[in-house]
Amino acid sequence: MVCSGAAGPTVTRARRRSTTGRRGWRTRSRAASGSRRAASGPSPTRPSTPTPLACRSCTLRLRGFQREGEAREPFRADGRARALAPDALIDVEDEQGRQLLAFVELDLGTMSHARLKTKAAGYAAYAAEAAWAERHPFCPCLLFLTTTDARALNFLKTLQSLLEKAARTVYYGRRGNVSWFAAGACTHAREPERALAEACWDDQRLCGGGLTLVDCLDAARAPYDAARARERAEQLAIEAERQRLRSDPHARRAFLQEKRLYARGEHLEQFGQPGATALQLLLHFSEPMSAVEHAAFEALARQLADDPLDAHFAPTPVPPSWSDSEAVGRLPASYRARQQARVAELARRYGEGPKLRRRRNQLAAGELIDPYAWDALEDDANHDQQARQEHEDTRPRSRRGSCAAAAPP
Repeated sequence: MVCSGAAGPTVTRARRRSTTGRRGWRTRSRAASGSRRAASGPSPTRPSTPTPLACRSCTLRLRGFQREGEAREPFRADGRARALAPDALIDVEDEQGRQLLAFVELDLGTMSHARLKTKAAGYAAYAAEAAWAERHPFCPCLLFLTTTDARALNFLKTLQSLLEKAARTVYYGRRGNVSWFAAGACTHAREPERALAEACWDDQRLCGGGLTLVDCLDAARAPYDAARARERAEQLAIEAERQRLRSDPHARRAFLQEKRLYARGEHLEQFGQPGATALQLLLHFSEPMSAVEHAAFEALARQLADDPLDAHFAPTPVPPSWSDSEAVGRLPASYRARQQARVAELARRYGEGPKLRRRRNQLAAGELIDPYAWDALEDDANHDQQARQEHEDTRPRSRRGSCAAAAPP
């Protein structure tokens, strides 16, 4: 039996079996589906344009929209090639002009639990390998739109479990990578405009929902903002330290001592042997610098790298100016008087032994005691005193022994 209607001819099941066959059934199905599409409008599951993201109730501006084919991102995880294929990748901008990114996964209640778990595993591997770093400044947020609370919660629990498993692996740095991943889920897959406007989202922490779309997107960007804030703070601290070293010679000398600057070579030899030894001593001492030392240190600083945080000499020696040579030339006499006073003090305390006598003669000849010998000066004086005391203690015994050997039996 054939009936006529607004949607065109339809064939009953009995008539299809007897005369029209399978082709007649298809004619009926297409006509009916066409009438339903005309009445309900285009399907919300695959919008032809990204206009739902530009909802007026939302404070976001759409910058970019990529569908599944364009949004596909291949990566490697656990030694094999994998790929992330979200339904869409959206790029939006908030009121402050900050970029916000999100992967969109749309589930109309037709995906099996196994398929959902496979998708969650793909995102967990993507986060653990920091695969997003090749294309994005931070990991896009995963937005999962489904139809029921049970499906949303089950997906978030599965995803969180896989993320924790990935963070526990032995590969270095994975825990830090996973911390950059954020996800949100809601139940408005058939009404995406509500997902944009309402506080209907829950995240992988399962805190009870009540989150907005902007909350979820901000959570994904938060690690990036925190990292940038740390970098800015570190850069400010470095610049402050650089300025401190430039303005404070005592601080710069302490920094060079901490970094163990090797004060040898042609940079110092330009000032002659006494001047080179005096500059080595200047870098070695930690007492507050006198005016003579200040002037000599300024001359020395011009032989160093331009960046005060670089504790090395310049690549090539800088020819000293006349004022630099004069400043360094006054330093040996100042240090020679200081070293002579130190040797005299140690001679009064310990007595003048061979080593102290050698140092005194060295200073009398116009030379300077180098930093290593200067540090060992008191130990040498103490050693000479102990050696002299041992010699005096053993001398009477040797005399008695020689007298006993010479006496007749």
